[in-house]
Amino acid sequence: MSKYLLVGVGIFFAAVLGVAIYFLTVAPAPLSAAKTFIASVEANDFEAAYSKFHPDLRLRLSFPEFVEAWKGRSSSLNEANRSWSTDVENETAEVKGRFTTADGEEWSAVFHLIKQDGLWQIIDYEVQDGRSTSS
Repeated sequence: MSKYLLVGVGIFFAAVLGVAIYFLTVAPAPLSAAKTFIASVEANDFEAAYSKFHPDLRLRLSFPEFVEAWKGRSSSLNEANRSWSTDVENETAEVKGRFTTADGEEWSAVFHLIKQDGLWQIIDYEVQDGRSTSS
């Protein structure tokens, strides 16, 4: 009988692990959404980056306006020169990113995200050039 108990426990833990993996892959965290956005901008894949925007933001910011605003930020980013912080509350989140280019220029962005239909999308953002005034 203990053999059946071990099999049952094994199946239970496999099911729990499967459910956890499913939710982690289907509904990525807001930080992952922001990082994917930045990676798309870096790669000059502005269509992919723009697709991370919530439809409400796309109504306020056309694709040509978006490209114009972000094309200057697409070069010289380095993964090692980034810092991130995330604040999640229910179905909304704020992700802050701080970036340093290869030329030593610094800029930061605050992304406001909303979870809708299981996906995190950027509903608004703010960009600030230069050194941060807070530590």
